[in-house]
Amino acid sequence: MTDFDHSVDFLIIGSGAGAMSAGLRAKDLGLETLLVEKGDTYGGSSAMSGGVCWVGNNMHMANAGIADSDEEVLQYLEHITQGEVARERLVTYRDHAKRMVEYFAEKTHLHFEPLELYTDYYPEAPGGKSGGRSMEPTPFDGSLLEEDFLKLHRPAQSALILGKFMITARIAKTMIMLGFKSLMLMAWLFLRYAARYPKRKRCGRDPYLTNGNALMGRLRMSLKDRNVPLWLNAPAKELIID
Repeated sequence: MTDFDHSVDFLIIGSGAGAMSAGLRAKDLGLETLLVEKGDTYGGSSAMSGGVCWVGNNMHMANAGIADSDEEVLQYLEHITQGEVARERLVTYRDHAKRMVEYFAEKTHLHFEPLELYTDYYPEAPGGKSGGRSMEPTPFDGSLLEEDFLKLHRPAQSALILGKFMITARIAKTMIMLGFKSLMLMAWLFLRYAARYPKRKRCGRDPYLTNGNALMGRLRMSLKDRNVPLWLNAPAKELIID
């Protein structure tokens, strides 16, 4: 066997939401874990995304009093996939996606909030719902990441309000309904942004994170708690099989 200068039990190539989730679970199972990322920032497209996660009959729906059932979830998934995905795979996705959300809530910094007015793509389909299955990560204070904050991939410019700060999907829903309430909300958001000036100056950018940045910030904080290393500028060039 070729000698290596560093050896781990579980190597993860990439640093998006799936990669970090795998890293957390591997570490909790007792494996020495390492994430390697080819870029000079972590998070990739996950950090630039809306950060919304779709999980039917999830625990946060129940906590918010939104009715759902495993039967309706499966009915919906079977309808929209039109027989292209085996039933057993849909059942596996349904059941283990719920386990994932519960695991995050119990073991990590990642917590979701159900979006009551964020409908399924096909709410009129059998088993479809008008909201609650789509969840967004709760906002996160990026300054808690300390030196790792500026290594987090920045959000898409289009996701920033006037190029300055992020808002949640829930607030965005209110903002598009033009009126007195949305104007007052905008004023309040700018006041909060101004109040964060000391942190912005110290951190290099606004540390109030939502959407994909909140998702990745919370996952990265959970990895830091476990002392799981993340190497940047470390591309995978070749897979050696012996």
